[in-house]
Amino acid sequence: MTFYKIRFDSLPKICFAISDCKMYSEDNRNVIDHRADMIELSFWEKHFIQVKTETGTYTIKKNSIGLFMPDQRYELSFPHKEEKECVNSTVAVMVQGMCFERFNVPDSEMPSIIENIDNKTLFIPQVTTLSEEEVIIYQAKYKSIINHYAKTDSASEQIIAVAEWMELISALNSKFLKMIMGKETKNKTSTYYVIKAKRYMNARFREGISLGDVADELNISKVYLSSLFKRETGITVVQYLNTLRVRYIGDLIIKCNKSLSDICRDVGLNDGRYVQKLFKKYYGVSMRQFRVLGHAVTQYIDNPYLNIHLDHDVYAEMLDHVKNEYE
Repeated sequence: MTFYKIRFDSLPKICFAISDCKMYSEDNRNVIDHRADMIELSFWEKHFIQVKTETGTYTIKKNSIGLFMPDQRYELSFPHKEEKECVNSTVAVMVQGMCFERFNVPDSEMPSIIENIDNKTLFIPQVTTLSEEEVIIYQAKYKSIINHYAKTDSASEQIIAVAEWMELISALNSKFLKMIMGKETKNKTSTYYVIKAKRYMNARFREGISLGDVADELNISKVYLSSLFKRETGITVVQYLNTLRVRYIGDLIIKCNKSLSDICRDVGLNDGRYVQKLFKKYYGVSMRQFRVLGHAVTQYIDNPYLNIHLDHDVYAEMLDHVKNEYE
């Protein structure tokens, strides 16, 4: 596994943030080329992408977060001949004088590397694959960061954006350390009831079903199902149902021009105020803000993937342009 040991001795500054949903094919590419003192965390949904570096090629699977560091040149591409919808959220920060080291070692050697750690040291994998339950949590983290960062006329909003980015990378660090130390509970042998419950909810969540409906379908009590589901997944049945609904709503908001009230009815919920409250609880932004963020790129960088057959780093090109303006 490839991962980085990173140490901060100064506060990070957000350089750019992207939230985008577009159709991409093998013609759309991006290059991230040895960006000094920069950490980029990119969250990919829907489809996987291929990454080529000086040391090899790897894949960032769908619903995964890719880490891009200053020590490598990355060539990102979509191995799809036909256009496919890709959803990407990216936040890049500058940390002056940060120290980092890249490791590519067998799993058995990783515990010895992370033995002596302190509060300023982070361990972040090159690729973090999220569970079904984690996806919406990290979607919300990214949307919230970008929402605060986009308010460029407010110093307090910029500070909040940086603080939330620190929470994001700290969460990735904690997830990785728990996995290495064997403390992350992975549901490799999900019980029969939990599997059946998930299948039923995935198929019927748009029909306004409740915990009682799921328990009746499985012919077990609500109390037993609640206890079993929480123990196996870490969340309640109601939270899982709401996650399915909110993610579906998020997809509809970006993909179509339906009114928000029509979208609410599409998930079997007729109380628009309740849905708005539920959506903001999970994503940290309103449904209207989410629609804007889903189609927007911040003013600090153009979307590099729209440059067909891109073979250079457009961010570096932008920095050169800014530098020339001030010389």
